[in-house]
Amino acid sequence: MTLSILARLSPFHRTRLTPWLCRGLQQQAAPRKGLKVLFFGTDEFSSSALTALSKGIYAENPGVAHIEVVCPPPRYKVRTIKEKTKLIWKARVSSRATNLGIHVHNTPEGGSIQNWEVPNVDLKAGYGANARFDIGVVA
Repeated sequence: MTLSILARLSPFHRTRLTPWLCRGLQQQAAPRKGLKVLFFGTDEFSSSALTALSKGIYAENPGVAHIEVVCPPPRYKVRTIKEKTKLIWKARVSSRATNLGIHVHNTPEGGSIQNWEVPNVDLKAGYGANARFDIGVVA
């Protein structure tokens, strides 16, 4: 039905309405070839390394297909009940990852990752429910 509607439209309207009419017909793209990377970092050096690594995703023959970031959670401070919660520290790599559209995982509050389990690849990446990372990068 949607395709028959598109055939009757003028070329001008067809280009404008095609994305809207076909939004439910789009198939999910197959995952790209390359490594699935879990990136660990906190500071400015880490965020620069993350930026350089993420640029490889958009190359014609990428070595990296998907990146997710692990960093400590932000720290907040509350002085009294009447005052609002104030952010006192946030990992720079977390901000950079958010700007680049990269999924961020936080480590446990205690700071130790001794009993922490490595997360699976985010379902939105299209690798399936139990997809694992190929490599971890610490910067």
